[in-house]
Amino acid sequence: MFKVGRTTGLTWGEVMQVPTVVGPIPYAPGPCWFRRAIVIEGQNGTMFSDHGDSGSAIVRDDGKILGLLFAGNGQQTYACPIDTVLQKLKCAIL
Repeated sequence: MFKVGRTTGLTWGEVMQVPTVVGPIPYAPGPCWFRRAIVIEGQNGTMFSDHGDSGSAIVRDDGKILGLLFAGNGQQTYACPIDTVLQKLKCAIL
């Protein structure tokens, strides 16, 4: 899978865990926890994402969107499953 982020550009990674609980993530309103998160790590020990890449689509090799990047810690990247994102936004990918 891959993503193109504002900060790191094109990077390739692998899903390490799904679904899992991720948190606490330090956001402005306070610590947040996420259920059903996808945990991704860069291939061959590379960094998959960095600050500024949030909002990037995580795309499978077949071109289907897997999730939306929301956080990371330098080693791991966290994404919300795209079905959850689309449901909450009340929209669809056509």
